[in-house]
Amino acid sequence: MRTRSRVGAAIAIGGLGIALLVFEPGPAAAANNGQLTFVAGVPVAQVRQIALEVNPPPAPEDPTTPAPAPPALSGLLDVYSGTTLIADDVRAGTVTTVRLPTGNRTINVYADGQVPGTSRALLTKSGVQVTTTVVQTMAVGLNRGGRALRAEVFRNQFPIAPGAGNAWLVVRNIASTAAVDVRVGGQVAFRGLQNAQQAVITRQPGAAAIRVMGGSGRNTTLARNDNFTVRGGRVNILYIWGSEAADNVRLTTQLADIG
Repeated sequence: MRTRSRVGAAIAIGGLGIALLVFEPGPAAAANNGQLTFVAGVPVAQVRQIALEVNPPPAPEDPTTPAPAPPALSGLLDVYSGTTLIADDVRAGTVTTVRLPTGNRTINVYADGQVPGTSRALLTKSGVQVTTTVVQTMAVGLNRGGRALRAEVFRNQFPIAPGAGNAWLVVRNIASTAAVDVRVGGQVAFRGLQNAQQAVITRQPGAAAIRVMGGSGRNTTLARNDNFTVRGGRVNILYIWGSEAADNVRLTTQLADIG
């Protein structure tokens, strides 16, 4: 955990693991603030493993001395814009929105307990645009092999869904998996979705059980949500995250406005 300056509030929204972090600059600067949403999709075990590979503990100078025990890491993530902390102790499966001054940003992701200047970032994403008109999501998950973090930046703005009463349903795969199928309400709605891909359909609002199917023949349930509801008039986004090899694939939901 790090001490964050100039933060007004961190507000949990609706019990969905969503937080809004509000920075409090002066009135003139506030007019030039935009939003960036951050989705954390790396399980605790993988954060710890990758952090120790990226920042291994130093070897003792005396080869006869036993190597020190690796540092205890929480498995949470800290997110920086450059070297400024913008999101602290971010848990896997959560959605966090931060307000930042507009412009091109370099976003650095560290394991909690590792800091700029003394540690290497687990991930650096350059050229992330923060604007007052478009809310983008930076989704941080695992690469296909599961041995490194990977970030994809998605635009969340969609027009009104075609068809009377329809809503958008978006699935984004940020998990370390082979291609997966996604069943919605018992039917395959998304087929062959690869790591770092997204797919979009329109669907009538209402309850719809979700199954993420993988494995040989894609007949193994990797993750499920039996209580998912497609909300009308919104962009309904599902993130597949985690690791198929580690048997910890999960789902996280994000809602975005249409327009």
